[in-house]
Amino acid sequence: MRRSGILLHITCLPSPYGVGSFGREARRFVDFLSAAGQSLWQMLPLSPAAANGCPYQPGSFFALDPLFLDLEALAGEGLLTPGELAGCRLGEGDVDYPALRRNRAQIYPALIRRGLAKYRRAVLDYAAANPWAAEYALFGAISSRYPGAAWTDWPEPLARRQEDALHRFAAEHSQAVEGRLLLQYLLEGQWRRLRAYAAARGVKLVGDLPIYPAYHSSDVWAHPELFWLDRSGRMARVAGAPPDEYAAAGQVWNNPLYRWDRAEDDGYRWHLARIRRGFALYDKIRLDHFIGYETFYAIPAGGEAAAGQWCEGLGEGLFRLALEQFAPGDFIAEDLGSLTPRVERLRARCGFLSTRVAQFALSPAGEENPRYCPAHYPEEAIACTGTHDNPTLADWLAALGEKGRCRLGSLVGAGGPADAADLIAAVAASQARYAVFPLQDFLPGARRMNTPGQPEGNWAWRLSSGSLNGPLAEQLARLALQSKRSVDSL
Repeated sequence: MRRSGILLHITCLPSPYGVGSFGREARRFVDFLSAAGQSLWQMLPLSPAAANGCPYQPGSFFALDPLFLDLEALAGEGLLTPGELAGCRLGEGDVDYPALRRNRAQIYPALIRRGLAKYRRAVLDYAAANPWAAEYALFGAISSRYPGAAWTDWPEPLARRQEDALHRFAAEHSQAVEGRLLLQYLLEGQWRRLRAYAAARGVKLVGDLPIYPAYHSSDVWAHPELFWLDRSGRMARVAGAPPDEYAAAGQVWNNPLYRWDRAEDDGYRWHLARIRRGFALYDKIRLDHFIGYETFYAIPAGGEAAAGQWCEGLGEGLFRLALEQFAPGDFIAEDLGSLTPRVERLRARCGFLSTRVAQFALSPAGEENPRYCPAHYPEEAIACTGTHDNPTLADWLAALGEKGRCRLGSLVGAGGPADAADLIAAVAASQARYAVFPLQDFLPGARRMNTPGQPEGNWAWRLSSGSLNGPLAEQLARLALQSKRSVDSL
């Protein structure tokens, strides 16, 4: 079944409160997608992001970021006063994460006090049914008690998770722990209502499962045996990518790496749990950095990317177990980067969809790569003009210059220098089962979401009010109809 959709993260939605949320702006976007003939909404990870907004350094694979709370809904439940809600208005424009977090910190005490008075029994039941939530809440409370310290620098009984020390801390800081549980309980309810809203309008949600958590995360603290750490609990090797034509110095991500041998000994229990959590939130999940499951790049902690080496990954075991519970077509392998025949065989054996990015049809040096030319996309694929790590289509075409655009035109049958419409049409017309476009590709002057290897200035771009208008919906609807991807044909 052919489908098309839009890539847009929750943070990018217009809102008077400084960042997008699970509220009315998200429902309006679902309405826009439906009107535009689109049946997929792809987004970035919803986990608690890093201080700079990076969602690929999650503080928990299982939790949701409190920044996504629908404040207006909370006010409607009596958990925020009109004055507190008004004080959260930060306007439109880029997300200012430090200002946003300072602002939200001011309303949390009153919100938590009222919320626990109203929902405490339900919150405790939620925690009992979701053990990860108790880990996340306790980890967050301890982190607040020792701000700026890595978990290995906490008092040893807390760092090593001695049961009596954890119970004592939880009892002495019950408000801090239960407050974090409350926020997750509220987020979960709001997300499920948004997902039901989307489903009723024929829109499926495509989530993103990062391959690695952040080092300072409840996942690593609670399950250190599953990660490549030294005896003190610190990272011996870190994740990243080697130098290539897109990043000359390579990339050092500083995420902890897995001990796949220990995961296998445990029957991949924790890894299966994070996949199940993904499908509890989304209709389909994108497996970030799929290559890293088969062969991962390990960099000495504190070293340069070029000093890393490739190491053997997990193979097929985890996914074989996952496929006993979920359909292969609901997994999207982000099989980009240093693709090897072994990685391709793993993806093919699992039956996962491959990712094809049209911008990679021409390298920065102008070399053609047939794998990423839309005319060569297989049916078992998701096709896109670019990802969150690519420049906008307009910026990429401008950087190609006239000569590059002519070469691209010959690849997509444009009959001359290719423009954005030519590449979009070629991707939509491809044989790939799904076609997904970053919304920025349709908005003049929009900026990219992320520049890999650049630590600042990312994850902040947002839509302005009025961007999701009738003419744009009509343009997308025509594209979906012409490429036989319209919701009317599903």
